[in-house]
Amino acid sequence: MKKVLLSALMVLTSVCVNAQKALVVIAHGAPSNAWNAPVLALENQVKDELKARGINDFDYVRVALMEFSEPSMSTVFADCEKQGVKQVFALPLFITSSSHSEQDVPNILGLKFNPNTVKDLKEEGAKFVDTDMKVTVGPTLSYGDVIPEIIAERVKEMSKDAKNETFVILAHGDADYLPMWNDLLKRAAEKTEETTGIKFGGSQLIGMGNFIYTDAEATLIKAGKDKKRVLAQGIYLQSGLKGMADFAAKADDQKEVIKKLPKGTEYVFGAKGLLPDSRISKWIVDRAAEWIKK
Repeated sequence: MKKVLLSALMVLTSVCVNAQKALVVIAHGAPSNAWNAPVLALENQVKDELKARGINDFDYVRVALMEFSEPSMSTVFADCEKQGVKQVFALPLFITSSSHSEQDVPNILGLKFNPNTVKDLKEEGAKFVDTDMKVTVGPTLSYGDVIPEIIAERVKEMSKDAKNETFVILAHGDADYLPMWNDLLKRAAEKTEETTGIKFGGSQLIGMGNFIYTDAEATLIKAGKDKKRVLAQGIYLQSGLKGMADFAAKADDQKEVIKKLPKGTEYVFGAKGLLPDSRISKWIVDRAAEWIKK
């Protein structure tokens, strides 16, 4: 009888330990509910994907936002503690390595202490996490092929006549992490050429979308000289280039650049970011499964 009870206790203990793991997906966040909505929707999509694969190691799955909106990282991690979580796999949903993934997130989580970063975050109103839970931070979206695959499909959706088209890729990259961005842009360009048969016309790291024409002027002009139709696709989590370009076109300085674009060349700006796309939730679960397997 004692052996039976001991065996049952061991099984129960094992179940409890497995139930103490959390998967927290961390995105940047925005003041706009429209921007946050497809990101927050990943929460249920990831839960469904975990269930479909029979992965039961995570009893707690949430999306947390780094800035501007709730649920904040502080809110979500505090809730993890209330639920009895002991281990957290935190996945930063950023395009590639940047100050957000390498400085902001680790400093907010207390995994790193950079006085300048902490000072800036406090001034921005960031809420810090103070926890005894074991936290492991995973890779950014540039790990694997999910971004190149989605970019290739976005360009294909815009294409009408591959022989007379070229495509350019624009992104809001971090100059301090240029090697990572260059690698990602190269892989995305190669995958898109392979998938669509459309010639690559160049890439450019740009600032905020309001300055899309001035920031990408040289790339847009060069691409327009080679072909009569330029397909411009952005590497952004949620935002599309079309909205940025439409807004930018109203500003006088942007209008001056538009006048310089080759006459007779049609410029088509992609309306979609990486989301919504089921491959993102699958990528998240792939990373979570790798962490569990290790």
